[in-house]
Amino acid sequence: KEKSDQIKSLTEEIAKHQHQIEDLKIKLEESNQKILKTQNDFKQSYDHLKSQFEGDIIKMQKYLK
Repeated sequence: KEKSDQIKSLTEEIAKHQHQIEDLKIKLEESNQKILKTQNDFKQSYDHLKSQFEGDIIKMQKYLK
């Protein structure tokens, strides 16, 4: 009976750890999606600002001629 209880206990512990692993996988995927969104948002902002600066430089060069 002791072995049976031990097997049951270990099986429950394994199931608990597997559930924790699945939760961590979900959190990891959510974090990856947030990182990708932040990366894409940054690139869009950077490209927009770069375009504005380039336009402003052209305007200043025309004005200073």
